Amino acid sequence: MTSSTRDRAGSALLLLAVAAAGPAAAEDGERFETSTGAAIVLTPVVSMTCEGLARKLGEIDATGYRGARPEPASRQDRRLLDYETAVSMRYYSTCVAMSDRPVAPSSVFRGGFEPAGSDAAD
Repeated sequence: MTSSTRDRAGSALLLLAVAAAGPAAAEDGERFETSTGAAIVLTPVVSMTCEGLARKLGEIDATGYRGARPEPASRQDRRLLDYETAVSMRYYSTCVAMSDRPVAPSSVFRGGFEPAGSDAAD
């Protein structure tokens, strides 16, 4: 197993452990600091409402931790990428896919994609 695979597996296990910790952990979450010093609370994904998931995606995007790159430049920020992926997947599968209105799958991602409900063609 490569170190990258170990890091990803460790991050996934940590997210699962935090999610399983219950309501006390859901209220607090864990504070994460990016390599550039931006801080964000990693709220357990399973405890968030659709509104909370959308808000968290905005918070993650606001940190600028990976800029316009698909992956962060700093290895330290890999954990936030894994968390962002988990939030995005939960948001899309729970809030967008089950929505009554047609929404493009790309609308869950930030930076460069048109927001849901825009008149732009996807």
